[in-house]
Amino acid sequence: MEISTGEILHAESVEEWFNGWLADKKGSKAHGTYLKYEGIVRTFLASLSKQKCASPLGALAVADFRKFRDGLIKGGRTAGTANGVIKILRAPLNSARRQGLISHNPAEGVEMLAAEIHEKECFTPKQVNALVNAADGDWKGLILAGFYTGARLGDLSQLSWESVHLKRGAISFTQGKTQQAIEIPIHPEFEKWLKEQAKPKKPKFGFVFPDLQGAGSRGRNGLSSQFGRLMKKAKIKTKVVEAKGKSGRSRSSLSFHSLRHSFNSAMANAGVTQEIRQRLTGHASK
Repeated sequence: MEISTGEILHAESVEEWFNGWLADKKGSKAHGTYLKYEGIVRTFLASLSKQKCASPLGALAVADFRKFRDGLIKGGRTAGTANGVIKILRAPLNSARRQGLISHNPAEGVEMLAAEIHEKECFTPKQVNALVNAADGDWKGLILAGFYTGARLGDLSQLSWESVHLKRGAISFTQGKTQQAIEIPIHPEFEKWLKEQAKPKKPKFGFVFPDLQGAGSRGRNGLSSQFGRLMKKAKIKTKVVEAKGKSGRSRSSLSFHSLRHSFNSAMANAGVTQEIRQRLTGHASK
């Protein structure tokens, strides 16, 4: 080929290909999703030898991915998390296969592990009331928003007044996880709180929960941890699945995300059809 075309053939290395795939995702995915992909790719590349990283893409073998997956399990990650990581690593290699750069995807040779299912519970209306009473300031509104809109913590913490349409009684925003446009009717209880905030400030722009915006959901002082402390203050008991290994993390059967399940459950109990519930929550499938 080099003799006939006069051009030097370049075979991308493992590291070059994965970094290139990441660069393509930076503009096409939500920032949170990109950071997740970046963390997984960087950790995977770090698990390989320098020689393997510099080798052509076809040098990757099923054993490389199996070793990486097993390392995640030993480090305390759950089987479900490890399976999800392998699924994400399959994507750049499927792209390479479609382009004819490799004949098969070695990540697809790794079997999925049997994952334990830790089902999230729902909050009762009594528990939601206890949470609201235990909360102060923006947290009161955020809990009401979680229960009456079913939106995710990340989306609500970034919610702007531009997305709140009090005159027609609706909230519209784009989900960070799926990039799906959502519009939800404003429940009267949440509407009261919104009107109280809007009256003195008359905000057209800015965040609905300014004191919580930018805190992030993870970490010791993240919103998830803050919510956990609120649950304790409200005397709400939750089942905790203890972490496995040093890198694992304990999982609670109740969290802020449970408000999303509570929203869906309350609608189901009120006879709202599955199609409408799915539209309001923005779930991709039944």
